[in-house]
Amino acid sequence: FKDTELRYIFSTHYWEQINQIGDFDIYGKTDRDIRKDTENVEAAEQKDREIIRTGIGSSYTIKSEIDGHVQYLDIKKEPVKDKDGKIIGIVGLINDVTQTVELEKKLEHSSNYDDLTNIKNRLAGTFEINKAIVNRRTKYFCILDVDKFKHVNDTYGHKTGDIVLQEIAKALTDATNEDDIVCRILP
Repeated sequence: FKDTELRYIFSTHYWEQINQIGDFDIYGKTDRDIRKDTENVEAAEQKDREIIRTGIGSSYTIKSEIDGHVQYLDIKKEPVKDKDGKIIGIVGLINDVTQTVELEKKLEHSSNYDDLTNIKNRLAGTFEINKAIVNRRTKYFCILDVDKFKHVNDTYGHKTGDIVLQEIAKALTDATNEDDIVCRILP
C-alpha cells in the first residue's frame, strides 16, 4: 500500500523476495529509495501518479533484471478511497510470472521457427512473404533446392544431413539483412 506521495505504508514479505533486498524496512520509502532497476522505478512512478490523478487502476507486466537475474512481474494497482471517495493511496498486487512468460516465448518461437535450422518455418515464412506483397515491399525471391540431398542422408547418415541443413540455413541468414525473409518451406 502506498500513500498519495508514493511512499510505502504497508507491504508483505513477498516484496522483499522479488526485490532481493536485505532490509525489509520500507515504511515511508518510495520505489526510488529501495529499488535497483531505475527504468522500472520511473515507469511505476508514472503509473502511480496517473492512478492518483484519474482514479483508474492499472495492470501491466515488467521485466526486471538485477545483477543478471531476470524476472517478469505482473503488477495490478488500484486506487484506495476514503469514505468520502477521496483517493488516499494505491494498493498493488505483484505476481512473479517469469515461468509463464518464458514458456510463452518458447511456444511462440517453436510455432514460428523450424526446430532443426532455427529459421522461419513454412507457415511463418509464407505469412511474411504475403505481408511483403500486401505492403508492396520490394523483395527478391530465391528458392533453393539442395540437389542430391537424399544421397547425403543415405551415405553419411541423418545427423550429417542435419548439419548440412543447419550450415545452409546459417549461410543464408549470414548473407541476408535482418528484414529479409529466410524460411524453410519443406521439412
